[in-house]
Amino acid sequence: SVAPVETAQGIGGTGVPVEIAQGIGGTGIDSGDIGGIGGTGMQAGGGSGIGGTGIQVAGVVTGLSGSAMAIDRNRQLFMLSKGSTVCPGDRIETGSQASASIAFPDGASIFLRHASVLQIDQYAWDEQNPAQSRFMLTLIEGGLRSVSGKLGKNHPDAYRLAAPNASITVLGTDYQVISVKPGSEDTEPGTYAAVTSGRIRMSNSLGELVLGAGEAGMIRLNKAPAKLDSWPKCMVCR
Repeated sequence: SVAPVETAQGIGGTGVPVEIAQGIGGTGIDSGDIGGIGGTGMQAGGGSGIGGTGIQVAGVVTGLSGSAMAIDRNRQLFMLSKGSTVCPGDRIETGSQASASIAFPDGASIFLRHASVLQIDQYAWDEQNPAQSRFMLTLIEGGLRSVSGKLGKNHPDAYRLAAPNASITVLGTDYQVISVKPGSEDTEPGTYAAVTSGRIRMSNSLGELVLGAGEAGMIRLNKAPAKLDSWPKCMVCR
């Protein structure tokens, strides 16, 4: 016989009461007050899970001009379109005439410039448990503009952008980063950063530099970060 569970709903397929919580379907595991990932028995935290995989979605492509693709952690390639999801471990690449914008659950957004490569190393957002939240990116090539969400504004220690010969941390910020390769005709090679609002910290093994709104800086190869007198021409918007 099946025991009554009063006003609570039992865990599907188990007959076990879950008091006021709903269990994760088919697992017998109490999901607490957050959603489980379908078919896995794993909790999704503050983000959305991909049903039946246990993989957490990091962000959604909200705008796309030209062609862009992503390569996942299993080295599977897929073309991106508006509405595509990207996950931790994905490497996103834009074409020479393309750009893409990505929105994240905490309200952050990234605009990826043409001919750019961005790796989403880690993303987890749990507003109820901020200590478990993190946002780690690597700009391998090209440039981007980043606008902080709740994670970057309220938990800046959990955010980091690595770029060629530079590391960027934020303090509630709208900023841009561009990596210029050696051989560029009109711009000195290095990693450039410029801030629209808030502050960022540029650093490498030789030093660090804090930039505020309206300021710009760069890191040359094997040099400490240096502040620039004006925004470099390679920055597309101010």
